[in-house]
Amino acid sequence: MSNRESKRSSICRADIIACAECDVVSIPGNSNISVSGVWEKLNFSSVEFSEKPTSDSSSYDVSIDFSFSDTGHDNYIQLMTWCNIYVLIKLIYSDGSVKVVGSPDFPVILQLNNEGSPAKFHLTYSGQQPEPSKYL
Repeated sequence: MSNRESKRSSICRADIIACAECDVVSIPGNSNISVSGVWEKLNFSSVEFSEKPTSDSSSYDVSIDFSFSDTGHDNYIQLMTWCNIYVLIKLIYSDGSVKVVGSPDFPVILQLNNEGSPAKFHLTYSGQQPEPSKYL
C-alpha cells in the first residue's frame, strides 16, 4: 500500500483529459475523485507542481509546469490541442499514488510557450482551486 503523503515520491507520469470528454464524480470536502474517460499520456521531460493554501486558507494556489524537450512541429500541434480548453491533469507518483488536479467546476486551463536555451516547450497552469488535488 502506498503512502498517500510521502514527501519522497516524485511525479513519474502525467495524463490529461478534456472535461468535455469525461464523467466526473467529485464531492466537495472529500479527498477522492472518480473520472471516467480516456486519458492521454503527456510525454514531458520534467515537471514542477506546487499546491499551497492561500494566506487566508480559503483556497489553494496551484501551479504546474511541464517541460518538453521535443520542440518539433508535430509535438507543437499536439500540445496546442490542450491549450485554452478545460482539462483535468492526472499526476502519477513514484510511490503509486495518483492525484487529479482540477474538477469540472474548477478546471485547469493550460498555456503553451517556448523558451530557454536550448529551446523547450512549457505547458503551464497557475491559478487558485477551492480544494487541493484529489486522489483517484
